Amino acid sequence: MMQFKETQRFNQWWHYLLFSLSLIPLLYGLYACWTSQIYSGLFVTLGIFLVVIVFLFSMRLDTEITDEGIYVQFFPFHLHRRFYPKASIQEIFVREYKPILEYGGYGIRYSFSGKAYNVRGKMGLQLKFKDGGKLLIGTQKMEEMEDILKRWKESAS
Repeated sequence: MMQFKETQRFNQWWHYLLFSLSLIPLLYGLYACWTSQIYSGLFVTLGIFLVVIVFLFSMRLDTEITDEGIYVQFFPFHLHRRFYPKASIQEIFVREYKPILEYGGYGIRYSFSGKAYNVRGKMGLQLKFKDGGKLLIGTQKMEEMEDILKRWKESAS
């Protein structure tokens, strides 16, 4: 039975600003292809542009907590959900973290602090596994997740 579900996207204002600024060289390239009558370059540039747009706007982080464990999918990098069984988790809690200092930014990150899947903000679900591994999953629903974790831990006792 599902207890918690959250979907996050890269939709902060500064993502749109960076995306808009990246259009300047693309527009110049399109103009250069058009004025030089290099139509194949025009189609290649437009094709690459469309692929990048679809890729950027399809990225999302899905988190689901059930009685059996935790499912995470960072689409389109993960085509299938990753499952972390409840039995494999030694410790679990919500914490504040520093995305840049601890993990080097946002996205799928690897560092000395472990692996992280994060999209925005500075709150995350920290998992410490029995095998010593660590995973941090970013969240925008801190209070709701803490409530679910209390019930999740009580059901284990």
